Amino acid sequence: MKRVRTRVASNHPLPGKDFVLDESALDQIADALATGTTPMNFNHDPGRQLEVQNVTAGVEQLDDGHRAAWAEFDVDADDWAAIQNEIKEQGAPGGFSIAFFEHLAGISGGADFQIAADASYYTDDEILSAASGLPSTHTVEFSRIHQLSALPDAAIFLKYGASVLLAIPANILAAILYDSAKRFLPSRSHRNVFKFERREADGATTKAHIVTSDPEELRRAIEAFVNDDEA
Repeated sequence: MKRVRTRVASNHPLPGKDFVLDESALDQIADALATGTTPMNFNHDPGRQLEVQNVTAGVEQLDDGHRAAWAEFDVDADDWAAIQNEIKEQGAPGGFSIAFFEHLAGISGGADFQIAADASYYTDDEILSAASGLPSTHTVEFSRIHQLSALPDAAIFLKYGASVLLAIPANILAAILYDSAKRFLPSRSHRNVFKFERREADGATTKAHIVTSDPEELRRAIEAFVNDDEA
């Protein structure tokens, strides 16, 4: 095992963004890392989760007057070396980057549906238009996704809650979600990562993801997720 300490995010101005992370956001990032609420994935890829142990995290004052969230953890030395080699091959500066959601419109927290997409690839109007097929009887939260990475994937996030499961038959729900998801195809990215999440009636969370640019493959994946078909 290897002990690693890395900077995750700071309140420096973000290139190409019109906002900075505030003090509370940095504290929330550090807390999420320390408690394991935020998993550590390589290049924001949910299929490449990094197994870490003994995680500590916090916020520190930098010499230039800014503040930064940091994390320290134990990781397999070979796994870490492989990641560092990939970072070097891509010409990236190294370290970790963070992905976070910025509320755009609708209910802020606790909505029946949540739709979010990477702000590097999709306009606010494109994110909002993805809800045109959702039933008006349910609340929706819209968010921008910010992935602080040099070349982020086109990430799309669709979430629904237990109330939706009780109100909408599975076949209709799958069709509704597909109608929303397909609006994000095609994108300007060669990798389109669709992430799905639902809150079960007992409070548990079920998650899945697929990397695809094929509308038919996306439709099948959504139907399988809604129907709990792991095949």
